[in-house]
Amino acid sequence: MRGVPVTITTLIGVAAMVALVSELMPQSVRLLRTRSVSGLSSIGTGIYFVTELGWIAYGITSGIMVVLVSSLVVGVLSAVQLVLVWPHRSSTDLWWMLLWASALGAALVMGAIGSMLVIGLIIGLGPQAWAAWRAPVVHGVSIWRWVLTGASGVLWFTYGMLLGEIPLITTGTVGMVCASMALSRAVTDSLGRMAARRA
Repeated sequence: MRGVPVTITTLIGVAAMVALVSELMPQSVRLLRTRSVSGLSSIGTGIYFVTELGWIAYGITSGIMVVLVSSLVVGVLSAVQLVLVWPHRSSTDLWWMLLWASALGAALVMGAIGSMLVIGLIIGLGPQAWAAWRAPVVHGVSIWRWVLTGASGVLWFTYGMLLGEIPLITTGTVGMVCASMALSRAVTDSLGRMAARRA
């Protein structure tokens, strides 16, 4: 019985899946341990969760198993984060989530789910990166989450290029940009706190 041939594309896809699943774990663990949501966005977390539901649909309709499996696992992790951040939501967050879910449903019906998911990543991950960038202190932000987001972005970009899938290419690009924003702020804050302790 011959095995399934393993290609470079498959290996990069699996690496991208592992990086994507891993990127939410440090933040989930940090939230559970500290209960601090400083530097986190409730609307960004909510939109990210809804967007993961869209990625599950994209994985099913495109037949890309790597996308489907990673989206299922990430959907569970983002649901955990949403539950922890939800008590700190604004009164309009639920309405934005419902509006976004409706837009994704319409895009799925019209066959434009891939384009909408890229927008979802921007409006879901963007506020998280922006909240970290602008927060006076970022105790709630996991540096490792953003390191893994950057690595995940590189891998999804590469995987998308190999498959010729524009949504994956753009997703990787957005991940790299957002990770750079959040990491620069989180690292600066961490170094500042270390210097203060030594003084």
